[in-house]
Amino acid sequence: MIPSILTKSRADATVKTYRNGFEQWSRWTQNYEEVKAIPADPLYVAIYLTCLIQQNDSYNKIKNSFYAISWFHKICNHEDPCKNNIVKCLLEAAKRILSRPKIKKLPLSPYHLIQIVRKNDDTDCVKQLRLVTMFLIGFSGFLRYQELANIRKGDIIFYKHFMRIFIEKSKCDQYRTGKWVLLLELITWEMEFGKG
Repeated sequence: MIPSILTKSRADATVKTYRNGFEQWSRWTQNYEEVKAIPADPLYVAIYLTCLIQQNDSYNKIKNSFYAISWFHKICNHEDPCKNNIVKCLLEAAKRILSRPKIKKLPLSPYHLIQIVRKNDDTDCVKQLRLVTMFLIGFSGFLRYQELANIRKGDIIFYKHFMRIFIEKSKCDQYRTGKWVLLLELITWEMEFGKG
């Protein structure tokens, strides 16, 4: 009973990630009879992380393993082997050795939206119009794709000068209560950007 309640201390996706990370650690320990998965000796956790680094695994996989081992020890009321300074230093080393530079995507600008609308203003294709509408709503409401894709007819309420959209599930909604997004009526394209 208590372990199932303790798993609610983290989001479901986090628990799933930690469970996978801990299972990989457990499988690795089965190769060596002197190594126990829990309670773990910090020395063996350090050796495990070193193996992952040498295999060129991604930094995220190593980080997930680190936090999975740590979390499982905490919820089982064992001493956390990941508090060991050597284990912490190995995580930092993995970050430096394995991380790749981020290649950021350029943000969508109002200019791009104008071009999309102008290119599709005379189309009769419903799919194309839906896509343009998704671009405009997503941009003006600061919505992620997943939030846009999950919008249903009943989630939208139109008013005279604005509309409300209910976002049932959002990455930022920690308590999963949903949120309302308000979109105000836009100034016409000609007034704002000229007819060019």
